[in-house]
Amino acid sequence: MYHRIKIATLLLLAISGIAASHAQIPRSSDLEESGPDQRRDLSLPGSRLVINPYNFRIPPGQKNASAYSNSPMIPLNAGYLSTRAPHRELPDINVLHLQQASPGHTFVTWQASLEDPSIWEPSDGISVQVSEQGLEAHISKQTRQDVQSLRFKEPITADLDDSRYLEIVIPQASSLWAVKLHRVGDASDRTIRQENTGTGTYCFDIPAETGWKGRQSFELTIYLIGRGTDMVMSHLSLRGIKKKSLFMADEFHTQWEPHQLSFQGSYADGTSIAGFDFLYDNETLVRSFRVTKPGKSPIVTSGKYNGALVKINRSTLLIQSGHYNYVVSFKLPSAGEITFYRNYTDLVAGQNPLISPPETGYWSVSGIFDSSPDTNILISYSFADPYLPTDSLIKRAQQPTANPSIVGKQLQKRRLFWDDLLKSVPHPSHFDIHEVESKGVEPADIRKAYYKAWVFLAMNVLSSDPTNFPYPQIVTGKPSLWAEGHSDAPFSAAWESFIGMQLYAYIDPEVSWAAFSGLMSLVDDTGVLGGESLPSRKAQTALLLYRLTGDKDKLAQNYPALKRYMNWRLRYPMWVYKEVSLLSETQKDADFVVSALIDLQALDTIASILALPADQTMWTAKRQQFFNHYLSWFWEQPDAIPVQLYDTETKRRAAGHAIWVTSGLAIDVLTYPQLTGMMKLFNEQFDPGENFAGFPMPKYPEMAFTARGLLARGHRAQARQLMECGVRDIVRSGPIFAEQYVPGFPPYGDGVRPSIFGMAQLIDFVLLLGGKDYLSPVSLRTDRVK
Repeated sequence: MYHRIKIATLLLLAISGIAASHAQIPRSSDLEESGPDQRRDLSLPGSRLVINPYNFRIPPGQKNASAYSNSPMIPLNAGYLSTRAPHRELPDINVLHLQQASPGHTFVTWQASLEDPSIWEPSDGISVQVSEQGLEAHISKQTRQDVQSLRFKEPITADLDDSRYLEIVIPQASSLWAVKLHRVGDASDRTIRQENTGTGTYCFDIPAETGWKGRQSFELTIYLIGRGTDMVMSHLSLRGIKKKSLFMADEFHTQWEPHQLSFQGSYADGTSIAGFDFLYDNETLVRSFRVTKPGKSPIVTSGKYNGALVKINRSTLLIQSGHYNYVVSFKLPSAGEITFYRNYTDLVAGQNPLISPPETGYWSVSGIFDSSPDTNILISYSFADPYLPTDSLIKRAQQPTANPSIVGKQLQKRRLFWDDLLKSVPHPSHFDIHEVESKGVEPADIRKAYYKAWVFLAMNVLSSDPTNFPYPQIVTGKPSLWAEGHSDAPFSAAWESFIGMQLYAYIDPEVSWAAFSGLMSLVDDTGVLGGESLPSRKAQTALLLYRLTGDKDKLAQNYPALKRYMNWRLRYPMWVYKEVSLLSETQKDADFVVSALIDLQALDTIASILALPADQTMWTAKRQQFFNHYLSWFWEQPDAIPVQLYDTETKRRAAGHAIWVTSGLAIDVLTYPQLTGMMKLFNEQFDPGENFAGFPMPKYPEMAFTARGLLARGHRAQARQLMECGVRDIVRSGPIFAEQYVPGFPPYGDGVRPSIFGMAQLIDFVLLLGGKDYLSPVSLRTDRVK
């Protein structure tokens, strides 16, 4: 299902038009990006693997995907979206160095005692004890604060020119964790590890992360995030390297294309390399590279791992992590040997090589290369859930390295796959900005970003999990590793994913229906869909899927769950993050109410399609009643400016975000006098000369409802300006497909990154600006690209 583009003839004619100009349709290689702002993630529809995941918890504007993923080690980073795994990011599974010297020497200048809890100062909600594994920290389930800290009581003093590396070994952790340093006399902390999941051996280059040099005194604090979670630390020290054996590239460059990530590196002795990483199949990553200019020294390839490592043979390694397994395969000549190191500093110094692998560390190979230039070196990584046989996993990983000629054919297959997908999506007739200042954004820039948005959407399709969730998912953002949804489908947000289903239906409606049915199967008897509780797009999605496919059986199959969910949502139109116990029947959020009112209208239509007149009458009545509540909750006076938040018990109102309120323009029954205040709010905030038309927190659903409401009410010029600003400024952001955006100079992504929302805003607004609404398939049936 996932290895082909399955388009019904009707949809192909409806969306693309048989007269479409193929000159306007890019190929995969036409979308290449390079430079410091390039995207770095790569996946395939259906794959659980993603190359170069990104920690979206990094504050916006601080470190983009390229800076996060790239380094002079030319790393291959991976993520594996296993349903139950607490940690899914695998950094540096392959790194490249030049071996330019004999083994050197490492030293330790400071080491924390992990056998004496008294030298640590825990915050109020955390308890600390010593075990055989190390220092254990546990956050109470009853604590009021989700974020807790563990501070080393005494300042650490060291010469960072000599001992620049902070090494931490975390054998076990269910919490997110971060590391911050506070230099004596400074006003603020320096974060050297942003909050993230993860276990294993970590090495942080303090001067590189902070800019500090020479002798410094600083405090060290480890932050843990998550009530009821814990972390174990078995080692903490400051280390230096007296003499290095391995050296990183003096210069390196990378490029992104939908089918591959290519790279080049040059080293101090004149050695140059070039290569690429790609998904050989849905379960296997391949790194292929060659020495394009030989120098005096050999290249060494190494890989970080965490878990039980089994040496299958001289060129095959099996790593078992508990929640997933993977195999590394490469060709090793007779003279070559695999060596192991406990940490990064030992690896770089070539000190303390081990014959038997430790539980966490690095494997390394120096004799893997043919002496002649232009010989392709292949390293493959194949992943599987732990219940699958390891024999088949080993064979799968060995296939690319045993048959090098197949690698080129597979890469060409990937390129053709994306070429075909790009042909299959809706093709707008123009990508111009007419009614706002372009700020340097050209139609060609918008065109490329538009097609990259479809690529990102397709990459976000996740295969079914036979053990936990036998349905595909269209996830919030594979590279972000967002996993706050229902425990059986953690990667699907009950907002973004439904938007993704709507758009992906124009590529493969069967997958969208299956993904929709899967999430709706998780709605329990009380109407709750577990995980983060978000505004509803469920009935709207079902109605669109029906209109595209005419499948009344699937509509009827999902209707009971739609009904249960909506009756629950009408009681709780508010945001809930994880803790359903925080539900309140008094807190009301206009953003949730607007979405529910639009979904109620869709439910009314669905009941009519299914010939359920009593239900149709019920939905009509409930919508009118809920609309009356909407007017009384968010308008203090009928012609007042509406607000976003209201509490029925305290009677308090809060303004919230303007665009999250003006989304109410999409409600067809909203009229004067309330419409007067709504338009006043919009006009007070609206400024087409500003980024995102002057609206902070410009999240896609609210921007789209506002734009459609303006169009429906005859405010065409303002609607077009709002949408053109949205398109232009997403392109100016990278384009980064983010949950929301900060209207900076230039604008940059915020929240979950990458995310369905940024992609959807770009696609939807480009189509709407051309007069085509994907939510109305009839409007696309006469679409032709000139």
